Amino acid sequence: RCEMLPGTMTPTYYGGINVGGGGCAGTATYTIYAVDPVTGLANGTVLPASGVFTGGMINFSYTPFPGATTVRFEVVVTCDGKDCIARGIDVNLSDYPCSDMKPCDLETQWKGFSCVGGSSPYFVGDVLVNNMMPCAPVTYTIIAVDPGTGLPNGTVSPATGSLTAGWQNINFNYHPNPGVTAVKFLIILTCGDQVCYSLLGEFGGLDNPKDYPCKDIAKTTPHSDVTVSGDESLQMKIAPNPANGNVKISYNIPNWKQGDVYKITILNLLGQSVSEYTVNGAQGTWQYATVQLAPGAYLVRLVKDGSNVDVQRMIIAH
Repeated sequence: RCEMLPGTMTPTYYGGINVGGGGCAGTATYTIYAVDPVTGLANGTVLPASGVFTGGMINFSYTPFPGATTVRFEVVVTCDGKDCIARGIDVNLSDYPCSDMKPCDLETQWKGFSCVGGSSPYFVGDVLVNNMMPCAPVTYTIIAVDPGTGLPNGTVSPATGSLTAGWQNINFNYHPNPGVTAVKFLIILTCGDQVCYSLLGEFGGLDNPKDYPCKDIAKTTPHSDVTVSGDESLQMKIAPNPANGNVKISYNIPNWKQGDVYKITILNLLGQSVSEYTVNGAQGTWQYATVQLAPGAYLVRLVKDGSNVDVQRMIIAH
């Protein structure tokens, strides 16, 4: 089925694929890809895109890239170090007309929304939400859109998470697209087949330093979610950038020790993870095939235990 966020241009499709399984000695995992049936290029975002595979129904959501009319879902199951590609399923999106998503019963209280400076200024959000959905567990997705057009206008990270019942805190970073002066944050809650949305908050005058004076992270205590400006000892390098074909994402983590869990995540402009790599060692390189991504801007995050260590922008130009 398809549900549209009222006042936006963001349709989201919800579905499930039944995949048989069995015969794996170890833990099996799955990855779902959404591609154009003709070109084979990625044409949307799947959430969750991967997980532990036990056989049976895999439920997911799909947000198409602008202009996508058909999609092929391909499931790759990894078992005992070997990949098995399930038969692709083609879907004509026009066969699933969108209905307006229902509003959630959600209360919000903002604790802060501030700008962090440096070479690429961004905003830090801190909001309390009261989840009153009568089911569990509840997962959420936050998207940032232009208040006038409803089109995505920046990247939220982390964009997804889970909620229990009652009041709890959500922290996220917002990286606006160039030229953005206002933003509206919407949150989508999902529990089973129940989906609803709520306005999280709306902010204007983002380009006004009087309203949002940016702190210089190079001269203050480092924020736990970013790398200190000018720190050359801990960083990622992306080459080539812009990328067309294969890209090398190299990393250097001087303080890495056995047992540390670092990951590199690529996020699209909706703040959704489109690919992830588990770091193994203090130095290394992730060679990634960008043919899976649509042209445009992405964020590449180096993450330790869920917190950003380094964030860089990557441009895909096929």
